[in-house]
Amino acid sequence: MKKQRFLWLDLLRGAAALGVLSFHVVVNHRPQLNGLYVLVDFFFVLSGFVLYPSLPQSSLNALRDLRQFIVRRLLRLWPMLIAVIVTSNIMYLITHYVTHEWRFDPNRRWGYLIAALLFLQTIVSTSMFMVVPLWSLSAELIANIFYAPFTLIKGNKALIYLVLAGYLALNIGLTMDQGWIGFIGPIRGFEAIGRALIGFGIGLLLRKNLKKLYRLRNPLFLVVGGYAAWWSLFSDQRYGYNNTYFVGLIYAFLILQVSRYELRAESIVGKFAGFMGRYSYGIYAFHQVAIDLTAHMIRTPNSFKSDHTWLIYFIEKSSLVCFFAILATFITNRCFEGPIQRWGLRKLDRTLS
Repeated sequence: MKKQRFLWLDLLRGAAALGVLSFHVVVNHRPQLNGLYVLVDFFFVLSGFVLYPSLPQSSLNALRDLRQFIVRRLLRLWPMLIAVIVTSNIMYLITHYVTHEWRFDPNRRWGYLIAALLFLQTIVSTSMFMVVPLWSLSAELIANIFYAPFTLIKGNKALIYLVLAGYLALNIGLTMDQGWIGFIGPIRGFEAIGRALIGFGIGLLLRKNLKKLYRLRNPLFLVVGGYAAWWSLFSDQRYGYNNTYFVGLIYAFLILQVSRYELRAESIVGKFAGFMGRYSYGIYAFHQVAIDLTAHMIRTPNSFKSDHTWLIYFIEKSSLVCFFAILATFITNRCFEGPIQRWGLRKLDRTLS
């Protein structure tokens, strides 16, 4: 299948990364933004939609295509994850050296560090406390690997069954893991992997059947999809974490509508969308580290401060965190991620040739 660049979706990806950043800047302080956590489900759906052409789709050379897909995913995800975890631990050691606080954080033991570097945050949950948002990379990679062999099967049944398996896993997690979820949210074990299976599978189904769904794309439905997405993030709803059951469907409908429109890469908006698409992963991966880095630069206001004070704090903190996350992404790409990816792709091409 011919690959296509959806620049409007790149723009949405960047906006979603900024939304998660905003959520963590004021987490538990401004309930107006508490719903932004489901933007991770948007990432899962968008990932399935974008990655479908890269997945094995023919039994001819299936093992080669499967290996190529997994290696490319590791080259895409691993270097940034390593850079973020190493940066987080260096910051931790420097902070404790400066403050002379020598009590060691048990969540940063070698075993947990290795688990975090191996994308096991959703399974070895304690390992995620170095950089909590990286749990979603663990869940996504597991979903990527889990779905890859099943895209070889013709029709939609196999993918639908796996989406249903994701719903079952999510239900088990939300039912059986109440203590953890009440503490930090549905971001480990069955609930985390269930969310990834649901979102990634829905995205795959959407891209696979995109031509058949053409008649469902029109300006009116774009407005409906945009409103539904806004509602999923900001409405005063009482669903709690049960909204993870259906937000993937809302985001798939929005992606279906947005994918109808093209954006010229040479235009100002197109260039900005391309920039956001390239840096969205780094912004997401580094933003929690940047929040920790700026903790002493901009102090969090008292909970009883006025909305105006919180607004000023939010603008200043978000801007600074975004700047540091983009800077860290740029440096990582130039000095570490880019060289590793180019070396890895050259090795992969030689192996396949």
